[in-house]
Amino acid sequence: FDGVVVEQLAIPGDLVASVMNGGEPGLGLLTLLDTSSLIIEADLAETNMAQVQPGQQAEVVLNAWPDRRFAAHVTGIVPRASIQKGTVTVRLTFDAPDAAILANMAAKVTFAAEATQ
Repeated sequence: FDGVVVEQLAIPGDLVASVMNGGEPGLGLLTLLDTSSLIIEADLAETNMAQVQPGQQAEVVLNAWPDRRFAAHVTGIVPRASIQKGTVTVRLTFDAPDAAILANMAAKVTFAAEATQ
């Protein structure tokens, strides 16, 4: 995939070995980011969980761009709650990728009301 290097884990001169040759598992040379498939992970209070479902539309406001609104939709709910925070994690995907959206930006998510059936 086309990507952007967001983290360099090795520097010139480092000895790199595979796990078979004594290297550590999970380490690599760099971290690539696929900018065409950025997602949002938002914490949602457990008490609001019944109001959110996959496919639901949402509006995202990034702290870096408070005057812009980005359309997104819920792609899933992580099947594990945080006992410390009393939240569940909701995953959303932007409807239209934008160069202004960068990885790890803080955001506020507002979920659209679902139509009654």
